[in-house]
This record gives sequence, structure tokens and C-alpha cells, in this order.
Amino acid sequence: MVYRTYKPSPPLTYFVQNIWYFAGYRPLEPTELRMPDGTASITFQLNGKVVRLADREAGGALRSFGRAVAGGSRSEYFRMDTGNESTMLGIQFQPSGALPFLKYPGQELHNTLLPLADLWGSDAAELLDRLLEAETPECMFAVTEQFLLNHLNGSMERHPSIEFFLRQADSAAINSVAEIVGQIGMSQRRFIELFKINCGMTPKAFLRVRRFQDALRLAASPGFQGNWTEVAIACGYFDQSHFNHDFRAFSGITPGEYRTLRGPFRNHVPIREGG
Repeated sequence: MVYRTYKPSPPLTYFVQNIWYFAGYRPLEPTELRMPDGTASITFQLNGKVVRLADREAGGALRSFGRAVAGGSRSEYFRMDTGNESTMLGIQFQPSGALPFLKYPGQELHNTLLPLADLWGSDAAELLDRLLEAETPECMFAVTEQFLLNHLNGSMERHPSIEFFLRQADSAAINSVAEIVGQIGMSQRRFIELFKINCGMTPKAFLRVRRFQDALRLAASPGFQGNWTEVAIACGYFDQSHFNHDFRAFSGITPGEYRTLRGPFRNHVPIREGG
């Protein structure tokens, strides 16, 4: 398997976490669970196959999204068809970075999957064609970066209150929205409205997803020995029951099942159909 990631240069880095590429990836099971991380994304299938996904809106049934799919910020897992070997490129946005590109208020796309053409029209096919013409992952990264820069349309403003909240959430184990909003000088109601527009979900939901992701990072660390109680305490959960409840809500499986089933990527869990 070939796996590459690329972090764009400013100003795009303020909107995009990374652009990634992999080839030759085929899990042992025909489907995967994709864990939520609170961000929006775009994915291109480059080997002629279509992207097949399933979420709650589809009632759990896999459905085709063509060769390019957009996903709003997520606080729910979804299932992916991985029965065929894949060559893919993806764009992972910053928590508040997708709005200039997906063009809709974040809450309208929250936990939503849709063909990229529904948002970009013919531009989706144009970028896919350019990616297929590129000869190396590095060329694909350059093509994607320039394409995104062209689509910024001069819209580089980011709301300072949102950015302050996200910096605080990254720098400390903060589980209370009021704890951060109290430093901003804005009503909590107004801040929640702004956060949903920019990040797709409420700040409380975002902090829950972020804490879940912290747990996955600890579980993926080399020194992890399967002590989930230590993980729960380190990530700020009230108790083991609280941790287990949140873990199952965000992943659809238990912590023990996650450790047994997880593949090479911490946010992807190969599962049997119907598992």
C-alpha cells in the first residue's frame, strides 16, 4: 500500500488539514466503519470505481455517490464499501475550514454525504480529470492545492471567536462550552449559532467528538496495553460507563471490539457485512 499526506501552504492551511492519497488499499473485510472526527471532507475514487457509502439517512444500505463524494462535518460514523482495491485522494478540512468551499452553512451538511457534483457542478468532474492526468501523488497534491486556492474567491476571513474556541479546545482538556465562551464576550446562544454555521454542529457536540478522537489516539499509541479505564480518565470522562456510552454512540462498537478490529488507520475499522 502507498500512503502519502500533504499539508498545504498558507493561506490554504488555515482551511485544509491535509490532502491525502493512497493506492493498493484493500482491507480483509468488505466494509469499514469510518469514525467521526468533527470535520468535513471530499474524497475522489481514482481507479474507475464508484464510492459506495452508507449512513443513517440511507437506512444502513450502501449507495453509490459516483467517483467524488463530499461529506459535511460528522458526529456519526458511516460505513464504506471496501470490497475492491482502492486508489483514492481526499481533502480533510479544518474544523471551521469547509464553508468557503462547500458553500452551504455547516449545519445544513452536518452528518450528510452527497455527490460532489451536487455542490460543485462540472467543477467536480474537472478536478477529477486533472487528478487522473497527474502522474504522481505529488502532482495530484499540487493540482488539488491550486484548484482549492482558485475556489477561495478571496474569502479568507475566519471568525475570530470560532478560531479562539478551536485553539482553546486544542490546547487544553476543556469539556465545557461556557468555560471558553465566557472569555469571548459573546452570548452563548449567539456563539452556538456562529459555531454551527462554521463548524456544522454545536460546540458541545464538537467537544464530545474531539474527546472521542483523543481516546482513539491514545488507543493507537505504541504503549497502549488495553486499559480503557486509564484512557477514560486521561480524556476527561466522568467514569467508565460514560466513556463506553460515548464510544459506542460515535463508533457503533465497543472499545474492546475497536481494539480487536482496527486496521492501519485509527479512524477506519474493517467489519463483516452486517457486523
